[in-house]
Amino acid sequence: MLPLFKNITATALVMFALFTMSCNNGKEQKANADSLAANGLQEDDSLQMTHDIDSADYASIFKNKTNIWAGAVLDNNNLKWADFRLDDFWKDDSIKEVPGKVLDKRFLDDYAIFLTWSPDSTYILDRGSYGVMMARDKKGQLYREGGDADTKVQLYNVNTKTSAKLFFCGPGTSIWDAHWPDGEQVALLGAVDTSNNHHPDTLLWLINVKDRFFRKYKYSKQ
Repeated sequence: MLPLFKNITATALVMFALFTMSCNNGKEQKANADSLAANGLQEDDSLQMTHDIDSADYASIFKNKTNIWAGAVLDNNNLKWADFRLDDFWKDDSIKEVPGKVLDKRFLDDYAIFLTWSPDSTYILDRGSYGVMMARDKKGQLYREGGDADTKVQLYNVNTKTSAKLFFCGPGTSIWDAHWPDGEQVALLGAVDTSNNHHPDTLLWLINVKDRFFRKYKYSKQ
């Protein structure tokens, strides 16, 4: 975990982020000026916190060369941090680890396209195997036989053999790819069509899987 995040207390995060994971209920509550004042956070403090989070995420993306992955996914060879705008952040203490299914070799092989391992192989991020049936043809080649319109992002802890559902979204959400900037943080790129206008927002999520701290950025190529 980056040292900066150690200075962001759980209390401050809960006070500022007065909403939980929005994909589960389709409603995204925004922390506005009134709620900040009611909870004792001044506007200057909230701006400083936003700046600190943004600065730390810049380091995760660009100093750890995660921008190379993001640029390839977004087909933007000149990716800049200015292309991303911090839209939301929250801490979700409701996420619990539960005994996970056995990730046998067949599952790991058949669903490898959805799985992204952390650098130290402690975690596996599953960004899309939910509801998907993989099969093999007569030549042994894998193909996708079926799927589900919903998306579930699941985290597996290899050492403890547990799993945790990071979020669950409806058919308006697509997760394209995932990458680990470091051993505790995972980045996801995808799109969400929140207004059903066929103009989905391209989003970057950064998730600290140990602290359950989420940040969501909107992408707009300059």
